[in-house]
Amino acid sequence: MASALFVPDIRDLVCDLLSPTSAANLAQTSWYFFRSSVRHLWGQNVVPLERLLVLLPGVALDEWFGLKVYPSAPLSSTYFNRFNLYAPHVKQLLSDFTWDPSSVPLHSLAGWPHIQTLAKLPRLVSLTISQTGGSGTGLSELFQLLISSSLLIVKMSSASWDQGSVRRFVGLVRACPELKSLSVVGSGKHIQEEQDEALESSFELVVPRNLETLELSASDLHPQFLTWIGRMPNLRELRLTDSFEPDLEAFEDDSFVALCELNVEPSTIESAIRVWEIPMVQALTSATIALRVGRDEFWAARMSEFLDLVRTRSPRLKKLSLVVLEAGNATFPVEWLSSINQLALDSLSIQGVPISGVHIFSQVARLWPGLISLNVCDTIATIDHLVQVASGLPRLAELSLKIAPDAVASLPVTRLPTKRTTNQRLTLRSTFGCVVGQPEVKWDLFARFLAGHWPNIKCVHACKIKERSGTLGRLNAQVAKYSQA
Repeated sequence: MASALFVPDIRDLVCDLLSPTSAANLAQTSWYFFRSSVRHLWGQNVVPLERLLVLLPGVALDEWFGLKVYPSAPLSSTYFNRFNLYAPHVKQLLSDFTWDPSSVPLHSLAGWPHIQTLAKLPRLVSLTISQTGGSGTGLSELFQLLISSSLLIVKMSSASWDQGSVRRFVGLVRACPELKSLSVVGSGKHIQEEQDEALESSFELVVPRNLETLELSASDLHPQFLTWIGRMPNLRELRLTDSFEPDLEAFEDDSFVALCELNVEPSTIESAIRVWEIPMVQALTSATIALRVGRDEFWAARMSEFLDLVRTRSPRLKKLSLVVLEAGNATFPVEWLSSINQLALDSLSIQGVPISGVHIFSQVARLWPGLISLNVCDTIATIDHLVQVASGLPRLAELSLKIAPDAVASLPVTRLPTKRTTNQRLTLRSTFGCVVGQPEVKWDLFARFLAGHWPNIKCVHACKIKERSGTLGRLNAQVAKYSQA
């Protein structure tokens, strides 16, 4: 019964069902805890899906809307025949289908008879085809499916696209005029090679009017293509993977008029500064910036300048996430945060480097007392820091940090709160690598401490580590006992 306390709101269930024994164990032990709320089933193999459906005839399959499968062999009629046999009503409900054919390249789907099975999923709005590899010759069949579909979300790997990738992109947009979200990520590096008059005319004729979210490899962006993307009137979120070197001439004065969220990875601090000179950043409410600073000796010297530019050029920001990659032993001085103190942030994330300085958490609370989410998962926190967070950030609902090695071991009973300070539900994500093996009484005290400061604490999660010692389970059992969640 304890397991149900840890995951009362589970939506995704990841099953490793490679043997009848593991499927049977799931059926006999924990499934009924999830049956009222699970929405996705992620299976690791095609055969166990059928096995699971047979073992669990009473499961509320009408709750499902997502299915993710990983076939380990080339496709055969057996899989979909069994799917139709064991889950005919599930097929009528699925809206989210993920096909991850690790060893089945997409070109083997050419002439695939079962692609019509997807066409017969009446509620299908999200299709993911990942790790496709190959030359992409199966895409024409896929596009034929999409033309008459109601798909709103498509994700695929650009590794499956051949050197006609821009034309395929334009073809996909034509096939799905209602498409709202498109993700094409991978090695790419084909789109930038295509610049011809025929392509220019395609850009002029087809401008997606409904696309709201777009994810592409930055290496796929030549100026002409970037200019075309900027003309999409309802594009609200742009995610660019890989290093992005902006060509300012590709941005028109009225580019990206609806853009609210930007996820970008500038290769240097200088590139980041150039990105924030582009007009499209002025209306942003959310920004994720990944700086790969391993070869950039000037990043620390210019970070305050960059953050000051973020503050002045993106005054509407509510969510800021800064990821510093390859930083070595560098730190993020808490004083740098004063450069963005005028932003009314709801969410702040500093990852990749620890924040250094005095009274880190009290300063964060002073700058943004209304924070709802704080992620400083590389910064070590003591019990005193947690007290500062509880008292200074009353609206906080999500907290990610490291717990100091001696925090739990040295927690005295006198540090337990005498009154409950907030009714805000908290989800705590933390690294516990140094505190595994503490006696049970200390975990009991720590659970009482957390539930005392956050009476509606929902759950404690491990982040950045795989927690296998049972420590997290014991802590959550105690948290569930003391909290009101």
